[in-house]
Amino acid sequence: LVEGSVSAMWPASILQHHPHVTVLLDGAAARRLQLADYYRETYRSKPDWQGI
Repeated sequence: LVEGSVSAMWPASILQHHPHVTVLLDGAAARRLQLADYYRETYRSKPDWQGI
């Protein structure tokens, strides 16, 4: 869903193109992400108006 290309095998992968999507993962799932550090920094840097 989060990494890789959009695929018919993973229908939820299309959410990568939604401008307002938020994906919540537990620690075990997040550790498997190749760009985990990038995603953490992006979350820390988000504007206050975004909520979550």
